[in-house]
Amino acid sequence: MLIDPVGTGLAHAVCNHHDDEFWSVDPDVDSISRFIAQYLSDNGRWNSPKYLLGESYGTTRGAAIADYLRGRRALDLNGLILVSVATDLEAIFADVPGNDRPYSVYLPGFAAVAWYHRKLPQQAPQLEPFLAQVRAFAQGPFAAALAKGDALPDAELEAVAQQMHEYTGLPVDYLKAAKLRISENTFAHELLKSEGKTVGRLDGRYVGPTWDLLAKQTDYDPQFSAIGAAYTATFLDYYHEELKAGLGETYRTTNFSIGEHWKWPHKTAIGDQPFANTGVDLGEALVKAPHLKVLVLNGYYDLATPFSATEYVMSHLGVTPQLAARVSMKYYEAGHMMYVHEPSLAKMKRDLDEFITATSGPER
Repeated sequence: MLIDPVGTGLAHAVCNHHDDEFWSVDPDVDSISRFIAQYLSDNGRWNSPKYLLGESYGTTRGAAIADYLRGRRALDLNGLILVSVATDLEAIFADVPGNDRPYSVYLPGFAAVAWYHRKLPQQAPQLEPFLAQVRAFAQGPFAAALAKGDALPDAELEAVAQQMHEYTGLPVDYLKAAKLRISENTFAHELLKSEGKTVGRLDGRYVGPTWDLLAKQTDYDPQFSAIGAAYTATFLDYYHEELKAGLGETYRTTNFSIGEHWKWPHKTAIGDQPFANTGVDLGEALVKAPHLKVLVLNGYYDLATPFSATEYVMSHLGVTPQLAARVSMKYYEAGHMMYVHEPSLAKMKRDLDEFITATSGPER
């Protein structure tokens, strides 16, 4: 079952309510949780194995829903599947003023895309051993340099910029001018700039022509441009023609205007947040739902929710090693939507089958 939150698909508020009442973290979680519980009641499925899969912001939503259903409805999931994780939003939004956290956790993701396009000064023969080196640098010298801020000595700035150059292919002088702080949209603009090309934010394997070479960052995503229309046409043909659903109505496959009105504060068990981090909810769910297992799917070439940022947030859930072991991570040679890459789609299917088989029985 797929759920369209209020304001997307054909979903609208009713009974004298307005769509924008639901356009914030907590009302959104509440409305979808109530829908899930009602669906289980209406269809006699309370004793069925129950799984929730969310992608991108769906992971922000999914982590909170897992805890909300447990606490408000006494409903435990067998499994939670998180595809391209965005639970801790400050960890992936570099455009939040004064927020340095994303830059070090982005770096291995940048390195993976630079490796794919063979833009490294010394091309490593294999991706994963190379990424192990980048992780160590990102978590150590690079994070320490960022923490020093404006007090970073020139010699250290030079040394760190040189190493970043080795891992990203970006020019040393550019990295120094940026004070080592490169966002994903800036990286997507700069990596292939000399060729007049932009790389995809959702999937760095995709490239497209650069609109403005003098811009600071990219203004479009070649991956979305390449596949968005095909996915829309395929779905709507199935929805309207085969299912005969939504005839005479406009189905909103995207509704970017909601982002202009969305409210980001979030209430958690340990306090209110001005900017949602539903990793707190996930940590609480792991503590209080003794059988919950979590499967996390990552694309190496995803610049929107980099695998390295996901590794960071999953290691900051505030749980014991025993509870953290109930979270399993899988990686794919693809991007944010790893299923657009056929070998990754096949691997994803196997990983999902194994996860559901392992968690759907009495010995889960």
